[in-house]
Amino acid sequence: MDEIFLTYILPYLVTIVVAFMSGFITFKIAAKQAKLDLIKQKEQFVLENNTHIRKIHYEEKFKIYRALSESFLSAILDNSLLFPNAIDHVPPTDSDREIFYLKRYENACKSIDKAMYTLYSNAPFIEKDAFDKFDDVLKLCRLQIVFYPDFVIKKNSPLIEMTKEKNACWKRTSEIDDKRKELMDYLREKILEKSI
Repeated sequence: MDEIFLTYILPYLVTIVVAFMSGFITFKIAAKQAKLDLIKQKEQFVLENNTHIRKIHYEEKFKIYRALSESFLSAILDNSLLFPNAIDHVPPTDSDREIFYLKRYENACKSIDKAMYTLYSNAPFIEKDAFDKFDDVLKLCRLQIVFYPDFVIKKNSPLIEMTKEKNACWKRTSEIDDKRKELMDYLREKILEKSI
């Protein structure tokens, strides 16, 4: 019987055990590989999702900075015409000049209002230092608008004799232009550092 067991039954038992064990090991390896593949897919999904979110975040910030840049450039250009640094071409007659100056004032007011609205409506979505830089430019532009009617439009204004403040308005035009250049450099840095 031992001889029959060793000759016929044992090889079948060994074959069955080896087949079972190899199937079990293959199953365990496949299960482990599937688990690793699932983890890898999850990590890949999270990575792609984060990249997508960063890209959308960058694109939205880019849109905001572009809108701010456009509205502030318009405001600064309109504002620079109130107290220009260069030769100013104005109409020769008093009545035409008055209309011309009023139009400049209205354009500057509208563009400052638009820039202010663009800045304040996007304030929660931009960095505080960016907001402060834009707001500083707004403050200077608003000063120009405040003094313009008394120094340019109104002929009998009691403030017309305030030459020190009037000169400050002319100097402020250059200061606003310098701030514009700083602001554009700042925006370029912000856009480049946030690129994906």
